[in-house]
Amino acid sequence: MRRAEGDETVNETQRSQLFYAMTWLGTTGLLLVGFQTIGTPQALGDEGDVPGADPLASDFTSFNVDPDDDEFASAIYSGVQWSVLDVRVTPSEALLAQATIQVDVEVANTLETSTLGISDRMVSLVVDDGTVIDGARFVNTGPRVRLVAGEAQTMTVEFRTGHAKDPDPETLTLQIAESNRQPAEIPLAGQSSEAPELVFAGVDNTPQAIPDPDDASRWIIVEPRSATVGLDVGPYRAGDGERLALVKVTVQRAASADDAGFIDPGFWSLIADDEASAPVLVVRSGQPATNTDELVLLFAFPEDADELALEAGTGTDEPVQAAVVLPAVS
Repeated sequence: MRRAEGDETVNETQRSQLFYAMTWLGTTGLLLVGFQTIGTPQALGDEGDVPGADPLASDFTSFNVDPDDDEFASAIYSGVQWSVLDVRVTPSEALLAQATIQVDVEVANTLETSTLGISDRMVSLVVDDGTVIDGARFVNTGPRVRLVAGEAQTMTVEFRTGHAKDPDPETLTLQIAESNRQPAEIPLAGQSSEAPELVFAGVDNTPQAIPDPDDASRWIIVEPRSATVGLDVGPYRAGDGERLALVKVTVQRAASADDAGFIDPGFWSLIADDEASAPVLVVRSGQPATNTDELVLLFAFPEDADELALEAGTGTDEPVQAAVVLPAVS
């Protein structure tokens, strides 16, 4: 009889434990579902992309960042603004020891949509005699840093050099560069060097008719709106011996389609001194009217080119061209 009572007590305890266990699992499951829901864009009220516009287009049409507005010496490279905040030098004391140079910088993603990455391999110091000090190390981060749109981080970049026992910051320039890309430079003492900025070029904005690449029985009207020239456009950096041209055009058409032929990069060219270049990218930046698409075209062209023209309908029987006039160099 005592064993039966004991068994009933044990069973009652087990049932109680099972009840609490099931309750805990159920509650945990609901919490997990809740957290997963909170993590989805829909739960955050994300209404998705704006109809008719490429979300990346804003990264190529915003020119409101000026390194000269920063209180620290700054430069922009591929959409990231680098600002030198402080410099510390630890001289070498032993015969074969290396001096240490630490540069505190702020890096800021100036773009509205794109996430950008930087690496310690992009950074070096250049001595005024031309010597390059490589081997940069990001002290308080890993060797690679990702910056979401609008994000800024402060970090320390460290160099070691045997070039001089006590390097003078006045003789050093921070250089940001990738292979075959034009570098950005910031002197460690004084203001940043004067870098070529985005400048507006003249463009012939006469509307021109051309057969619709999707239906030869229809016509489209191409109208260039503006052109801008520089070394840095959105996340892109000009290559060695190149400049970038950003051209905005509107296209009037009878029907709208996400895969319209005039959005294909092969439909466009930039003619630079009689040499044609295909666009690096073509993005739809908006629809100013129900029958009109606005496009942004990015081109790379030789920096010594004198004459430019935008061509629409490349590869067709009836291409049209519009002159792009570079600003005079003072």
